[in-house]
Amino acid sequence: ERQRGEASPYAKYINLLPSADDFAKEGGPTVLWSDEDLQLLECDKLIGDTRTRRERVETSPVIGVEALQSQWETLELGGPPPSLDDIRWAVAAVTSRAY
Repeated sequence: ERQRGEASPYAKYINLLPSADDFAKEGGPTVLWSDEDLQLLECDKLIGDTRTRRERVETSPVIGVEALQSQWETLELGGPPPSLDDIRWAVAAVTSRAY
């Protein structure tokens, strides 16, 4: 939906979500941090938890890059499938909201 821009019926809501740049400026969720930045935490538990969450996103049978790419054309969603960075942003944006 984010790729559709203003054509998306959800555009107003999507525009309210923090962008990847917003997350970067504010520290943002650790799943978006580089490995180098994670190491600065010096907290093995947090680093491990972050890596586990990243791996789940990357290999998920539902939202993983390979899963989405293989189904994208079949579902006729148009445009290119989301990149890993797009997927990480989407998961971070959704899981950082209070509903």
